[in-house]
Amino acid sequence: MLLDSLIESMAYSITNLRNLDIHIGAFIQDAYQHVSEENQPDGFVRFLQRAEKERVYRGRFESPRAFLAGLRHHQMRAVKKQYGDDIRPDDDGVKQYLLRYNQALLPVINYYRELNYTPADQAKYRSINHAFITNGLRGGIAHLELSYRIVFVAYDVASLDAMVLAFLLRFHIAKNMERDPEFFPENPVCRHTSRGIDFVVEIDGESVSLSADFSDPTSIAAMHIPGTHEDGRIYAAEVTLTVNMPVIAGVSVKIPRPYIRVCMNPMPIMPTAWATDPEVVS
Repeated sequence: MLLDSLIESMAYSITNLRNLDIHIGAFIQDAYQHVSEENQPDGFVRFLQRAEKERVYRGRFESPRAFLAGLRHHQMRAVKKQYGDDIRPDDDGVKQYLLRYNQALLPVINYYRELNYTPADQAKYRSINHAFITNGLRGGIAHLELSYRIVFVAYDVASLDAMVLAFLLRFHIAKNMERDPEFFPENPVCRHTSRGIDFVVEIDGESVSLSADFSDPTSIAAMHIPGTHEDGRIYAAEVTLTVNMPVIAGVSVKIPRPYIRVCMNPMPIMPTAWATDPEVVS
């Protein structure tokens, strides 16, 4: 059993899935880090020019429309905090767009993890599990299949196309390019690849290399979300990303905290939406 080797210690650490959530947000951001603005739709260019904190949002909402209600409130609050309530003809376009035209600033991406915890194919990871035994580590490991829903929202089809294509192409980046620090700088905590997220944990004083693998990454598809255009002239598509995540229970487990490209300012729960832990991911 997973905890057999831990009975004597009576105290052990377990995996924090929030770290994976942060890694997935950073992986999404990486897809746009080096995309050129040349010959791209205006909406997508504005997306690329924004600060990372204004591109990708983490949070669970019942629909793209409900997400936009919370997003607009969040954006309005930030703009008013910076500029105040009054609009003048010479004010910057972002403020006028939010306050005068009563619209959220798009395009954006929303993502969240489904609250399902399904055992992955344990046979695939038998060698990793065996390493815990042969190395005499006081711990245990299992693999869970976790699903993330990534929603792309835009006011025009061309910008939606560009966002989706840039993300899907991230799974087809050549290995030699992924190793090029000019495109993907080395990270002491983890390494994002087109196949998954590699990281190192320390268990009972021993370093163990692990990987959260993407399931069949080259076959990932984006699907149109029906009804979004008719529901207020927005266009939305959705990707389901399945991750096989190693979860650990062990003595003296140390998991390096990922570089948090996350702004922890929560959006409010709107009357027309429900949200779980909404956060802005940069």
